[in-house]
Amino acid sequence: MGEGAARFDFPRGGVAAPNARPVGFFDSGRGGVCILDAFRRLCPDESTVYLADSAHCPYGNRESAEVAALAEECTRRLLGEYGCKMIVVACNTATAAAIDILRAKFAGVPFIGLEPAVKPAAMDSRSLVVGVLATAGTFSGRLYNETKAKFARDVTVIATVADEFVELVEQGRTDGADVERVVRRRLEPLLAAGADRIVLGCTHFPHLKGVMERICGDRAKIIDPSDAVARQARRVLEENGLAAPSGHDAADIRISTAAQLRAVVVTGGVRRIGKAIADHLAARGWRVLRTSHRADAGADIVADLSAEDGADRLFDAAVSLLGRAPDAIVNNAAVYLADEEATRRINLASPLRLMERLAAASDCGAAVNIIDAAVLDDREETRPRLRAYAAAKRELLAATLDAATRHAGRLRANAVAPGSVLPPEGFHEKAMPSATGRRPTPGDVAAAVERFLAGDASSQVEAVV
Repeated sequence: MGEGAARFDFPRGGVAAPNARPVGFFDSGRGGVCILDAFRRLCPDESTVYLADSAHCPYGNRESAEVAALAEECTRRLLGEYGCKMIVVACNTATAAAIDILRAKFAGVPFIGLEPAVKPAAMDSRSLVVGVLATAGTFSGRLYNETKAKFARDVTVIATVADEFVELVEQGRTDGADVERVVRRRLEPLLAAGADRIVLGCTHFPHLKGVMERICGDRAKIIDPSDAVARQARRVLEENGLAAPSGHDAADIRISTAAQLRAVVVTGGVRRIGKAIADHLAARGWRVLRTSHRADAGADIVADLSAEDGADRLFDAAVSLLGRAPDAIVNNAAVYLADEEATRRINLASPLRLMERLAAASDCGAAVNIIDAAVLDDREETRPRLRAYAAAKRELLAATLDAATRHAGRLRANAVAPGSVLPPEGFHEKAMPSATGRRPTPGDVAAAVERFLAGDASSQVEAVV
């Protein structure tokens, strides 16, 4: 999340009428965005400021007094710099450690806190066994223990600390086999114990809800409090006469206490080679936006690159999410379609347009285009199904080198040419033979991409064979 305050113009420090001022949200990182998103869906006229205290993430393993001090610092910034009319503590750990302190220190400011949804889970459970996933700080808090004592006396509540989930979400890893293995280790013991309701007691955890639901199937229901918190926030605004008027031009500011992460867009980044690239970069500190042509789990941006305006829509969506242009783009999306026009647009026209948009919006952008090792030796493709694909990849190679020259100083453009990594279904894996006799892996391709993004080379091609 980048510093975006200068992009918007609502008054700071409480100068504006109370109902025109923004609602403030804070969490230790990106987790609380699920609460923010639910609120913005419910209250589209409200301006919002989201503060990710990423410099101190995670909160869950910190002492209560330290979390309270961090929560107070976040609150002072939201009130002092942005004049927020209400604060949503979008973090279970911070709520447990600090909500009483914040309400006492900032009298007159409405605060919305979070607590694990033990009450609805206990009332809804048929097996009378409820699992709760949270951090240690949440489980030691007053709100959780009071709620459990009051509403779950006849229910077995199994508390499970899952701090590793926070790290996954902060890295942008919300799906895939490796993520599922981590999540399954926490869920299976709860399911084996008979839990038919799983409460998400940390705002990072709803980002993994798709994986959890896949693991649970019909054995247990996942209880996500995001919508309930949003409804409570709207209710408090209305009760205090603070709701923004209908049709208000709402702003959405997202800021972070951490140094701004490098951001990269990986097209086709939710499966196969694209997923390997995205996972690799996320694990090395990049903020990764993964794109897909459909609403896949884990896709940050859905954009149809076969459409004439698909590349522009994708780039605009990335700018909207980041508050700025991305630092880099990896053009990985590729297809083998009978529709030659669509194949050309996805494999060639869209990568070219994305490079042009990045060069125009950035002083030092980087683009890495995934081509194909088979085009490096000027071999003609004889298989009808692959002709349009091969021609587009050959042209993309030439266009990459051309863009590096035309945009020198503004855009570094390079290409990675995989060999027989994941051939199209129905084709023998030796269709694109490797000179080494070794079949490269998606991880090899990802490492090559990282080398280009981390270095200063331009107009280069690396074959991964």
